[in-house]
Amino acid sequence: MTKPNLLITTDVVDPASIRGLSKYGKVFSTTALDEPALNQLLPSIDILLVFFWPSFLTPENLSRMSNLRLIQSILAGVNHIPFAQLYKKVVVCSNAGAYSDEVAEYAWALLHSWIWRHRVRCSANW
Repeated sequence: MTKPNLLITTDVVDPASIRGLSKYGKVFSTTALDEPALNQLLPSIDILLVFFWPSFLTPENLSRMSNLRLIQSILAGVNHIPFAQLYKKVVVCSNAGAYSDEVAEYAWALLHSWIWRHRVRCSANW
């Protein structure tokens, strides 16, 4: 079985992670490709790693990516991905849960703040 072609479309992936991914597939980065090279490469890409949806992935370019099987979003949400333009076989994964602890802490802080503000309001000390 041949290793899949992975296209990283963001510059936030560190070199150590790229080296780690290289064990499992042939890794390409849009930061190292010019437009002609990228256009030639797109039909052979199996996996996309995205942060925000890249502007070069137009509906026309997506339609040329017949090998695309997986999109991994670094973000917790995937509402920036144009699902209607993807082939049905493409699996989209997110980073859901990555910020769960931080969101829970923020919710508790808001609740704590609300209790304090409620007491101040009830005492009419402003």
